Amino acid sequence: MPLANIRAEYAAQLAAINGIGIVHDTPRFAADWATLLNLFKDPRTERILGWELSIESAPGDEYFISGRSPNAIADIRWSIVIYGYMSFNDGANDPALRSSPIFDNLLEAILAKFRPLQDLNGKASRCEPMALAQNIHGTLGGVACHYAELRQIVWERVTY
Repeated sequence: MPLANIRAEYAAQLAAINGIGIVHDTPRFAADWATLLNLFKDPRTERILGWELSIESAPGDEYFISGRSPNAIADIRWSIVIYGYMSFNDGANDPALRSSPIFDNLLEAILAKFRPLQDLNGKASRCEPMALAQNIHGTLGGVACHYAELRQIVWERVTY
């Protein structure tokens, strides 16, 4: 269950959510704001709507299961963070366009999608429940945006 499989499963599950926008399986960076904003621009709507996956902590916690090297089995704890961005629209002329409920609905859809995946479809040995750590407003390259962090602890079983 290598970490690459865990990362790929997160990206696949996110991409399967209707209206999710752009999904990156790693953090994205750029030398200028215009390029960075384009990395998160949804081609369907031309608005900022994107997600990136990050590994927040290295395997600091390891729980020995059994055996001896080279056949020992252990579970390694990874802290996964999903960062989300969506351009803000207060819907002054049309309340149906207000971005806050749309973004909140996407966050709810992500949490619902991952809730039953207690082992990420076999890609992890187990997962703790995903939590919404932040849901705030800020700016991304001068664009007013919603910003969210979803966090989950995932355990990878390794043999060494």
